[in-house]
Parts: sequence; structure tokens; C-alpha cells
Amino acid sequence: MLPGQHRWEQHLKCAAESRDLFADYGVATTYMAHHIATHVVPHTAESMWSGHFFPATESLAEAEVSYTLALSGYYKQSMASLRSSLELGLLSVYWNLSDDGHLVIKRWLHSRQDTPRPKEIWERLAAHKGIATFSHALDVRGRIQNLFGELSNYVHSRGRLYSNDHFEPEQPFISCRPSAGMIQLWAQTYREVVWLILALHLAKYPIGTVRGDWNDKFGIDVPMFGGLSEAEIDRAEVFLGREAFAALHQAAETDPHTLELLAWINSLPSKTEEEVEQQILEMDKSNIQHGGGFEAWEVQERRLNAAVYPDGVPERVEERIAALRKWAVENDCFESPSNLMEHVQRNDEPCA
Repeated sequence: MLPGQHRWEQHLKCAAESRDLFADYGVATTYMAHHIATHVVPHTAESMWSGHFFPATESLAEAEVSYTLALSGYYKQSMASLRSSLELGLLSVYWNLSDDGHLVIKRWLHSRQDTPRPKEIWERLAAHKGIATFSHALDVRGRIQNLFGELSNYVHSRGRLYSNDHFEPEQPFISCRPSAGMIQLWAQTYREVVWLILALHLAKYPIGTVRGDWNDKFGIDVPMFGGLSEAEIDRAEVFLGREAFAALHQAAETDPHTLELLAWINSLPSKTEEEVEQQILEMDKSNIQHGGGFEAWEVQERRLNAAVYPDGVPERVEERIAALRKWAVENDCFESPSNLMEHVQRNDEPCA
């Protein structure tokens, strides 16, 4: 047996026994709210692929790591990862505070600049009018300080209470007994982390609190301007609480950038059914071209449509599939990946 193998096997067993306990504390709801926070960050032609979005996605990834560690019984390490998730979530707002994140983040993104200290992060965030107003009303600064301090105790092992030994005093590291108390603490702490991340993103981008029929103006191709769907806004309001959400929404009513953006959107004509159908057609063509060809796409498409339309697929959908089949044959996009080797042998480009 390899060194540590028994320990690892015990923690795998712990993960299986812990899963149901996590479900009892609403972790899925918190994780969804974390996702919503990432949807608030806008993407422009300048910022797309610039790295300005990295802190937001890395915050989410760090939370997933933390969950995996907690699930396996590595409670101390899971709390340390939550600190990283919180810090990265705040950095997502920090670097993009002046809407020039695609420029100012470069040195840090490429590991040529130190990560700002929590105090420095907060001082910059507090200089933003919307964040300062919201923070004053709900003591966001105090909550951030308390949370950073508590999570830092796990990072620096502040005595036995924040150590590995605290969780397995008899056989540290060797066995794992799922701790309902620790799982509950982790879930509550993760909720506070995400509450702060989502609230600060909406304070910076109050457009995320505005309910609008974006599909009416953009069809299925809604730009990533920071607006959320009705369902996402409903979830955010429930998660943050009505008082906090109302304060954030109130800021949207006077925020110059939000008002300018809404004025532009409202000036656009509504998309016609024909225009939306053409958008869907172009998206399907792209999926066929860059996926597994028409054959594989049709199998997946019919499976999805069967779930959406249990009483039968609408005629317009069948017409679209027929049109795409014809297009795929004409453009050499019909085959599944298993048949693409023929193109390599013929030295041509499939689905060009």
C-alpha cells in the first residue's frame, strides 16, 4: 500500500457519507447565486478574452475546490479555499471598478504584480459611490473584515481550534468522520462569502437589478452587458434579502451608466419572429460545424425537444431541422466525428 493510501480511501468514504448533509444546508442555492454574480460582469469588444473576467471565474472555481475538500473531510483546507474565493470575488470588482479592467489587470493576471491586500482592496471599493452607500446601510465593510479575519485563522492555523488536529484529535489525517457541525459551518460561511460577492457586484453594476425583456430587443443573442434574466433576478433578490436588494435596485434608478444603457436598449426595435428564427438557425449551424456534425447534433436536438415538447415537436422546429439537414449535406457537415478521418485522407477540410 502506498504511503497515505489508507488515509485517502477513508476520505473518499467520507465524501460519500457527507453528500446528503451538504444538501440539507442549501449549498446548491448558494452556488447558483455565485454563478449569477459572474453573469453581472459585462463583456465588451475591448474586454473580451482580456482576462478581466478571470477573478470572477477563479472565485467560482476556488469555491468548487473548497466544496470538494469539505466533502472529503478536509475542513481546515476547505475554509482556506473559501478565503481565496472571497478574495478573488472582491478582486473581480476591484480590477473592474473604473471599467478599465481589461487594461489594469494585465500585470497581476500574468503573475508580475502582487495581489492587493484586503485593506487595499476595500479602500478602493469604498471609493465607489454606489458601493460606499450600500456598505454604509448594511455594514458591508464590517462583514468583510470579520469574514476575512475568521477565514485567515484557518490559513495561518491560529491554534488548535483552527488546525487539522481539531477535527481528528485521536487520529489526525488518518480517518474521517463526517461532521454535521463543520459542514453546517462551511455552508453558512460559503453563503456569507457569496452574499458579499454578489452584493458588491450588483452595487458596481446595478443594471443587474433591473427587470427587462432583453430577448424582445436582442432575440437569443443577448449581449453580455450585465443584465440578468427575470429568473436570475428573482433568485438574487431572495438570496440577498429584500432589504438589501431594494437598496441595490434604488441605486440603479439614479446610476448614470445604467440609465444610459437602458435608454439605448429601449430605443432598439423589437426582434421579429423571422429574425429570431434566423438567429437560431445560425447558432445551430455553428454548433454543427464546431461540434460532431449534423448526425450527432440531431440526436441531441431531438432529445432536448422531446423534453421541452412532450406532446410533439412543433412544425417550425421540424422545418428547421430539415433545412439544416439539407445545408449540412451541401456543406459537408453531415458526418459524425467517427467518419471525419475520410476527410483527412482526402486532404480536404470537413464542414468548411
